[in-house]
Amino acid sequence: MKIQYILLILSSSLILSGCYPRSEKYLIRSATSNDSNLNSVLAKRINKFVSVNNMKTWIDNEINAFIEHGYPFAYGIMNIRSKNRVADIKIDIEKGDYVIIKNVFTNLKSAKNYVNVWGNTVAGKSYKESSVMVLSRKIASLSFVDSRGDFEIIRDKNDYSLYFPLKENNRNVISGHLSYDDKTVNGRVSFTSNSFLGKSGHFGFYYENMNKIKEFQLSGALINIGYGDFDAGYKLHYSTEVDSDYLVKGEVTIGYKSYNVNHFALGMGIYRGLSFGNTKYVFIENRLGKNALSLTWHIEGNQSDSAYYSNFGIKAQFSANHGKVLFLSSFRGNYIYPLDSLPLLMRFNLSGFNGVRGYKSMSYSADKFMMLREDILYRFNNFVTAGINTDGAYFGDIIYSFGITTVLSLDKSKMKIYIAAPGWNKLNASVISGEISYVF
Repeated sequence: MKIQYILLILSSSLILSGCYPRSEKYLIRSATSNDSNLNSVLAKRINKFVSVNNMKTWIDNEINAFIEHGYPFAYGIMNIRSKNRVADIKIDIEKGDYVIIKNVFTNLKSAKNYVNVWGNTVAGKSYKESSVMVLSRKIASLSFVDSRGDFEIIRDKNDYSLYFPLKENNRNVISGHLSYDDKTVNGRVSFTSNSFLGKSGHFGFYYENMNKIKEFQLSGALINIGYGDFDAGYKLHYSTEVDSDYLVKGEVTIGYKSYNVNHFALGMGIYRGLSFGNTKYVFIENRLGKNALSLTWHIEGNQSDSAYYSNFGIKAQFSANHGKVLFLSSFRGNYIYPLDSLPLLMRFNLSGFNGVRGYKSMSYSADKFMMLREDILYRFNNFVTAGINTDGAYFGDIIYSFGITTVLSLDKSKMKIYIAAPGWNKLNASVISGEISYVF
């Protein structure tokens, strides 16, 4: 809810309304208000210099108190009559109507049940800004909803209702990755949807071919189970190394999320392969995300036929822009203990379009590593963005690369092209890689 106030400054030669030097200070000769709390504050400022910003803060604090206790239409009027920076001040607070929310509703049919159930937290009660904002964030967290958190207070005679204007966002994305190196084409095809079984959730799968290694994964999650903050997910994975090994993996998770800012999950799974037999594992995962920063950490305990070991992982992504310049950063690290290494199919691919972009896919892999990827891009227009990329990884050895990134964007599709050259180690050099995605 936007705080409203009216400022009027009168001087011997100038009348200002709404446009004023906020840092300007006045010696307060007299000050009055129709609000007892503000009167107490003003009384302590008589014969002292006070800035317009300070006075605005007093008004905001008082209006916030009213908005939190049933008066969402409260606003303030501040009148400053000054000469030679000596001022007489009058501040009036208009509370507006006292509002009791009768009901909560939305225009979006698919979100109606969620809004009705969650709306019971505020329906039948006096308006409270903090409670309404919590409700707004929960509604905006629905995977199939496009919402900026806006809402309206609707009056019908003497009754008031909360209305949430929402848009359907059943977004599906098909994307493909390709890399070309030494007369070999590697690639990945994936599909993701932000709804699951017609409810708030996610569904996706991908198939990937990486220099003699093929992978397929199917995953899904149902969130806001029972209109609560819990979710459940699954993952099925199959990969094979030609004429050598295979990996079959199944996993289930139970999680708790807080308005898309924090997600905590517990999971368990089992996998099997020729070179490592049957292995059971449990894990804890926490994902934090706010604005342009996301951070995920993962702790896993494994029991195989012959050994126990732990796996620790961390992943962070950050984006920022300055004018037309865009900065994209990602970091990933992993460590296993006490084993020295795992079979190839269980290691992380450190090269190709998902790793250091100057090298062939799967030419370097590890389970103890740190990897950093950076892109600095300039947006020329709505269609073309281009810049440089630099990647590096440490896994006992060091590999790094430098290159050029080009992004072509249309209404529903996007194409990224990476041309990267390796650093000092020229072995397994890549030529070009890219990604194309389509939203429908």
